[in-house]
Amino acid sequence: MEVVDSLPALERMLGALVGVEWLAVDAEGVSLSRDGKLCLLALQPARLLVRTWQWLPGYLVDVSVLSTEAFSHCSRTGGSVAVGSCASVSR
Repeated sequence: MEVVDSLPALERMLGALVGVEWLAVDAEGVSLSRDGKLCLLALQPARLLVRTWQWLPGYLVDVSVLSTEAFSHCSRTGGSVAVGSCASVSR
């Protein structure tokens, strides 16, 4: 599992997730709710290969370090952690 705590690491992760068929997401934080604080996002991608799932390398996004960049940054390929937030992404 790769820790994503910088913009270059975020770029690498977003590039690696292009075309992923399945993505499990887990959120960790302090009092997660409307007023809570999100601290970490764990992402586990997989793809289907001839009737079996192939697990791809996972990512631990350190939202505490990246702050709003974790969700507002758009990669060169138009990807973002926030679904549909980049202008180049077709909806």
